[in-house]
Amino acid sequence: MTWRTSRYKQMVIDLLKNNDTIVVLDTETVGLKKKCQIVQFSAIRYRYEKNPFSMREVERLDLYIRPDEKLPESATKVNGITNAFLSDYPDERHCFPVIKEFLSKGGILAGYRLDFDLDKIVGLYERNHDRFSYGRYIDVYEMAKDCIPRDRVENYKLLTAAHYYSCDRGLRFHSSIDDVTATRRVFICTLSEYLRKQEDADSKMRVQLSYCYYWENPKRRSMKRLIAVTSSGQVYYDLIGGFWGTNKDAMCSVDDIDMEHLLSQCFKKYRVSDMKGLSLILKEKRKEKAAV
Repeated sequence: MTWRTSRYKQMVIDLLKNNDTIVVLDTETVGLKKKCQIVQFSAIRYRYEKNPFSMREVERLDLYIRPDEKLPESATKVNGITNAFLSDYPDERHCFPVIKEFLSKGGILAGYRLDFDLDKIVGLYERNHDRFSYGRYIDVYEMAKDCIPRDRVENYKLLTAAHYYSCDRGLRFHSSIDDVTATRRVFICTLSEYLRKQEDADSKMRVQLSYCYYWENPKRRSMKRLIAVTSSGQVYYDLIGGFWGTNKDAMCSVDDIDMEHLLSQCFKKYRVSDMKGLSLILKEKRKEKAAV
């Protein structure tokens, strides 16, 4: 079993407590470069209720945009959009005011691997002599990585996450408006898991930390772990995958352990504030030990 820090979970829950509107968005683009042009912009604004959680659509925007440059064949293979199709649509100078008006109404921004889309929106604003600013946002990709066990999926693509939760019916992925719908569905599923985990936290077992050490598999250098030796056996942090886990022969799984309590013990013992700091200090201790 595996576990990731609940910091993202807490951020999402806190953010939702203080707002009542969420804008789920997605883009299809000319390419992968940071600020390349958008060829389809889709966003749906939802108003949500908290107890129980539900989302009601308020308005939507779905625009095709003719780029200044030709859409490469590689992009067409992904999203199915062709230059011939886009030739009848307005360019971004005409679409920009509509997009700006929609986004200026506020709400929590949400998406799947949202940094990709935000970079493209920043580029859109800059080319139109404006500045796009946004506060905290929700990346449903991070929520999926928190909630879906790594050994249950091949990857964490939106299609994979939607299929895992059986919420992929009736959708054409890489159509940005359908990707918005898929993102909303995965968001609701992962948020439900977040809320359930929040309720289950009080029943977790509190183990006591003895010490930690850094370990590399000599036959497989890509396997790098921080090992925490506890009163209930060893728990490891996978430096490559970014998750906590236990071996099959462990006395208990990370699902049974109050991992936040264990994490706080690790940080306190080695006087660090995050996993990066813990990794650095344990690597240094390993070097010192090897040099003796």
